[in-house]
Amino acid sequence: MAKINVSSSTLLALIPWVFVPIWATGFIAARLGTQDAEPLTFLMVRYVLSVLSFGALCFLLPVTWPKSPRVWVHACISGLFLPGLYLAGTWWSVAHGLPAGLSALISGLQPVLIAVLAARFLGEAFSKIQIAGVVLGFVGVMLVLWPKLAGVSLGDKPFLLVFVGGIALLGVTMASFWQKAFIPKIDLTVLAFLQFCAGMVLTLPFAAALEHWHFAHTWQNWLTMAWSVVGLSVGSIYLLLYMIQHGAMARVSSMMFLVPPTTAIMAFVLFGEHLSALQIAGMAVTALGVALVSRTIVLEKNVNLR
Repeated sequence: MAKINVSSSTLLALIPWVFVPIWATGFIAARLGTQDAEPLTFLMVRYVLSVLSFGALCFLLPVTWPKSPRVWVHACISGLFLPGLYLAGTWWSVAHGLPAGLSALISGLQPVLIAVLAARFLGEAFSKIQIAGVVLGFVGVMLVLWPKLAGVSLGDKPFLLVFVGGIALLGVTMASFWQKAFIPKIDLTVLAFLQFCAGMVLTLPFAAALEHWHFAHTWQNWLTMAWSVVGLSVGSIYLLLYMIQHGAMARVSSMMFLVPPTTAIMAFVLFGEHLSALQIAGMAVTALGVALVSRTIVLEKNVNLR
């Protein structure tokens, strides 16, 4: 097995701890962005600005464009899943009544699905400790979100909201799997550019059919948009693509368990939302689960390098 560069492995170990708090702000941005704009309309503006941002980076940086048409196709398919199904599904369902806690709980199933797909199709065998870590991570997420789920009402269209939330879960899961399985070697700036192009194309007809292009030109809305583009699109999406390309799927997906607890802490600090002892205990359980999955993978790599 090829020797792992120390600086690269250190970078891969540190990136998740930068990625998680940035990714967690996505739920805060969704809460703020849908106050003065329709969800798909907000996302269309975000997609256009993200395409322009990544297009500028592709022009300014010495990127390498794929030579194979097959890679272009697979990159666009992954974009239909990530910016397309995941972001559009999450924002639309939350804006139309799906509680953020339930949306986060649905998204919390992603590491479980990734574990199944990685073991079945990518040959990533899961040890009993890793399986225990995945189970603990999900249990911890449930404990964190449980107070938010008490007395939840889904209005008059519960099936539709949960279904669209499930589509978003499928989107982020399949995007990760598709990149790892079919486009492991590609310039990530190019990949992000193609993904947002595909996501924009997929979302456009739904935004045109379902909404009225309402987007209030307030400084709060544009500040949320700026963070959504720079912090979330350019920052967190790029970091996610990097982790998928260079890390084991199990470890990458397990980090998603840390997003709901991080979001709960942010909501406590920013909006004064109550943080109970049960939620704090859930955070500890979640951290233990992620630690079990991550540590097992690190130990296995060290053994393989000897």
